[in-house]
Amino acid sequence: MKLFSLAFIGFLLHFSALAQSDTSSNWSVSIGAGYYLSGEQAIDYYSGNDNGRLALLFNKNTQQYNQILVDFDGYPFYLDGAPSDLIYRNTGSFELALEYQLPKDLFLNFSFYNVTLDVTGLFTIRVDRANQNGNPQPFQAIGEIKGREKRSHIVFSFGKSFDLKNNFYFNASGGVDLNFVESLSNQALIEGRDYNIQRAISLTQRAQAITTIGYGFIGDAKIGYQIQGAYGFFLKTSFLYSNINVNDISNGQTPILIPGIGFTKEF
Repeated sequence: MKLFSLAFIGFLLHFSALAQSDTSSNWSVSIGAGYYLSGEQAIDYYSGNDNGRLALLFNKNTQQYNQILVDFDGYPFYLDGAPSDLIYRNTGSFELALEYQLPKDLFLNFSFYNVTLDVTGLFTIRVDRANQNGNPQPFQAIGEIKGREKRSHIVFSFGKSFDLKNNFYFNASGGVDLNFVESLSNQALIEGRDYNIQRAISLTQRAQAITTIGYGFIGDAKIGYQIQGAYGFFLKTSFLYSNINVNDISNGQTPILIPGIGFTKEF
């Protein structure tokens, strides 16, 4: 995925260079930053429920179990509740785009989005020791799920521009999205120690993370200020509805909202 992303960025830079040498064309290049708000339809991969990746930490025949046993002062422990309330954090995104103006205020747009998301969630562990103050309920410890996921979107769209007063404009467009998803890490935090559940403990489980591909649709609305042949700025909102596939295990049609801001340069 890194090579593909770099190749696409190179593609945009190459055509922006061509645009500089072609005074008869109407190209523009933009760079922007956004707040990437993703639905959680594909987040369940990080729970470790598939193939029992999290449950393997509670297998008494593993080194990880023995370490957790030491941390619980030798008291036996059991997985008491599956991870819940998984959410995405750290949702700042980057965008690079190339746009070509067509007659009648129409345009073609080629965009690249990149974002790295953090995943957090909690699960409970029952420990066979007494609670304080005579509480008859089993003692429960809290574990934390942590994950990191990288997404890249390649977007091809077609739209129309509406001129407003004093160099302001409004754009609306729609198109298709091709996305690439890579799960970078997946860990369980228990009693202050991180345990890797991305690569399963058992050799019969999935051995490594992979890059997966999904596709969907995008709609954009943008208002901006542009000096002809020079620089400008814009405010933009993008809505994607795409299949997000995490490690070929958890996937779903996912709504994504990206409000953002950026700068443009016309050639």
